[in-house]
Amino acid sequence: GPDLQNAEGLALDSANNRTLLVDANLNALFAIDLGSGDRSVLSDDNTGTGPDLTDLRSVTLDSDNNRVLVMDGDLDALVAINLDSGDRIVLSDTNTGTGVNLGAPLGITLDSANNRALVMDNGLDALVAIDLDSGNRSVLSDASTGTGAELTVPQYIVLDSANNRALVLDTVLNALIAIDLDSGDRPIISNTNTGIGPDLQNAEGLALDSANNRVLVVNSSLDALLAIDLDSGNRSVLANSN
Repeated sequence: GPDLQNAEGLALDSANNRTLLVDANLNALFAIDLGSGDRSVLSDDNTGTGPDLTDLRSVTLDSDNNRVLVMDGDLDALVAINLDSGDRIVLSDTNTGTGVNLGAPLGITLDSANNRALVMDNGLDALVAIDLDSGNRSVLSDASTGTGAELTVPQYIVLDSANNRALVLDTVLNALIAIDLDSGDRPIISNTNTGIGPDLQNAEGLALDSANNRVLVVNSSLDALLAIDLDSGNRSVLANSN
């Protein structure tokens, strides 16, 4: 299949034994078969109808609706992409839904129980909830909402629904932050002053391993996969190039 150029985000589609990812250079949604490694385009300028994708930042799977939700940084929009047709529909932007306008949306995760997407916006330094029916946007946490660490570049996000919080990796603070979804409070879970182990400088990606009460991140400067304990904030190397 087509070569990837600048993969920005991925989501596991375990039911179909594939990974879904967006490529910011090709402005495309890809599927990669986990058995063969074959790559196929599911949506781009030539596949599916709807607005052209221009600056894809992140993706999350909405399996109940057979679609992915992606953030487009140029459009400042939340876009749904049908996984069969590749058709693209804007769910929220300046013309769709009410509330705060997105500034530079980065990470996204699905909160299906509340029928909303949770989006980290670098321009607003905020966690924004987007209603998937209306497209309405509301700030859940920012400098004026909730207490704790001030978000700087909140780039990666996962939902920890069991604890009613989002876990966010801020790549300037080099910190893992928990955001309470009711109050907006932002306690630091792990950084240079919280927990021991390799620091989070140049950390990328974020995955929740709830069974082991930890998150997994990649440290690109160490070429290592790190685990962060969600109680202590301790950071340990799970795998590296050595």
